[in-house]
Amino acid sequence: MSILDHVPKLDRVAVLFSINCFAAAALALAIGFGLDLPRPYWAVLTVYITSQPLAGGVRSKAIFRLIGTFTGALFTVFVLPPLVNEPWLLITALGVWVGGCLGVSLLDRSPRAYMLMLAGYTATLIGFPTVDHPGQIFDVAVSRVEEISLGIVCATITHSLFFPRPVGAVLKLRLAAWLKDADAWALSILRPNEGETVSDRRHLAVAATEIHMLSLLLPFDTSALRDTVDTVRAIHHRFLTLIPVLSGVEDRLQALRAQGGGIDGPTREAMAAVVGWIEGGADYQASRSLHRRIEEWKSLNHGADWAALLRLSLFSRMQDLLIDLGEGHLLHNALHAPPGPLPAELSEPLSKRTRKRLHSDVGLAALSGLSAFLTIVIVCALWIGTGWPDGTSAAALAGVYCALFAALDDPAPAIKGFGIMFAVGIPLAAVFQFAVLPGIDGLPLLLFFIAPVFLVGGYLVPGRKTGGPATAFNIAFASALALQETYTADFAAFVNSNAAIYVSLFIAVLVTRAIRSISVDTAAHRLLLRTWKQLAALARNPGVVDSTELAAEMVDRLGLLAPKLAATQSSSVSGKDVLTDLRVGMNIALVQRYRASLPPEQGARLSDLLQRVGAHFASLTEKREPLPASAILPALDSCLRAALTASAAGQERQDGIAALVGLRRNLFPEAPAFAEAV
Repeated sequence: MSILDHVPKLDRVAVLFSINCFAAAALALAIGFGLDLPRPYWAVLTVYITSQPLAGGVRSKAIFRLIGTFTGALFTVFVLPPLVNEPWLLITALGVWVGGCLGVSLLDRSPRAYMLMLAGYTATLIGFPTVDHPGQIFDVAVSRVEEISLGIVCATITHSLFFPRPVGAVLKLRLAAWLKDADAWALSILRPNEGETVSDRRHLAVAATEIHMLSLLLPFDTSALRDTVDTVRAIHHRFLTLIPVLSGVEDRLQALRAQGGGIDGPTREAMAAVVGWIEGGADYQASRSLHRRIEEWKSLNHGADWAALLRLSLFSRMQDLLIDLGEGHLLHNALHAPPGPLPAELSEPLSKRTRKRLHSDVGLAALSGLSAFLTIVIVCALWIGTGWPDGTSAAALAGVYCALFAALDDPAPAIKGFGIMFAVGIPLAAVFQFAVLPGIDGLPLLLFFIAPVFLVGGYLVPGRKTGGPATAFNIAFASALALQETYTADFAAFVNSNAAIYVSLFIAVLVTRAIRSISVDTAAHRLLLRTWKQLAALARNPGVVDSTELAAEMVDRLGLLAPKLAATQSSSVSGKDVLTDLRVGMNIALVQRYRASLPPEQGARLSDLLQRVGAHFASLTEKREPLPASAILPALDSCLRAALTASAAGQERQDGIAALVGLRRNLFPEAPAFAEAV
């Protein structure tokens, strides 16, 4: 065995990413020196902040950082001069601006959010260091915008032209993996004794949210897949509805197996046919004919006993499975090698962009904004009260720490981790600043000496576990090094300015822990409460909701909740089957659609039922005892009997019956079997 076999192999993607980052930083530094910019190291900082492993991510971040930086600079230019002689009014204005921008950004879980966050803390980065020279605010703002824009342009050019890693390539792999897992889930349901645990299935919700986030970067991508955004969105629509459909199929089969008669012959035949279809590649055209065969099996399912109703609901969910999975595979194949024109029922909706609502927590967003505001105020009070000369640096950074990690349940550990990596980067920068740079003359030699540090730091950025610490190190090293065209070094100023970093960081940790940090248990409980509030509002809605939009928000929340449920120690939430809540929501939407097809007097019975269901979930959110089964189950069974005896036929009635069966099964799984007559 060669000694080389013991040397860890380098990650090609990480190597190319690191080379691109350093090339962009070197280019930005050279141009900054050539243009005689006041602080060219801001361009280097921007390169390492903007750079992302995916080319589309870099372009997206670049555009929104440009807009955010310009907006923040513009705000500072207009606010600082008239308030410079009223320090507490100025502090309040900047604090409210930072906190407000941060809070709003957390409500927008899209690439746009970065723009809002940047607009916030850019104002403090420009404003506080300029308070002693308000007449220079315009020049300082222009310089910062120029330096940051230079870094953004250099990062965008290098990551787009040299060895770009397209979002499209990663997205294709994620889509293929999701479909493979969905196929495996369906097969494990339809073939006994080959199932997984529920926790294994919740990861599909996490993956669906990740796919959605990646799809938002497609318009900025370097690959040809950016021209297929509508197709990718259509695939994602199928993913959203497949999760409750697969969960519903599994639930109905579990209920049938628990019945005395078990699963009858036609049902087994239908299950075997669907299994064969999936194993054969889930062909779209074959799904049409199989869909019609299942319709024939449904017509043979006579009777209104509970087992027959469960079979009816199962057949309906299997038909939904055929549609969503078949269309998902067809659309996915079209991304790789388009076989020809898509069927009309698929090609027409592709041009329609449906809005996907993602989960947002207004309360936590407000607390995050408040924590940034209070951190700024406390740091400024310390600065003004002590007459600390370097307090401007601390005040400038105060809101940044709160903003960077505000999306986490508990940002404090991440802020402390950021400080630890600064403790590594700053001393190393001091060695370069006072021992290496004095002996360097010229840009080529400078780049030669700093290249090893930046190349190693850049190499670690794409790693899932090392990305955050490596980014913090790169920022710390670049900012503390403070490269400028003319060498100037003052040890006392170096120590004081970097000490200011830790003062603001320490206060940010204290404030965050006091008013913003929440535990995993609390975060999981908040998500559950939000789900129940949504179900209560949904059931009380007199209209018809868009089932895809509903699935988008609920699946997204499920994706956020799944890892928390796996980590929580709270017995009140750890055992929750959130897939049940998802199925309830989709069934409520189907019942609403069925109600809309009925005359008002007949729909009133369903309205009363939904009001009771809404009251049930409202009681859960208000920590009251939920409504007893006796307050809902008789009304539900009455609606089911009315639907079974209705003279009207059609798909709405069949879907309504299947949805009522699903609602009964999900809300009252232990209830006695439904009786046709009482």
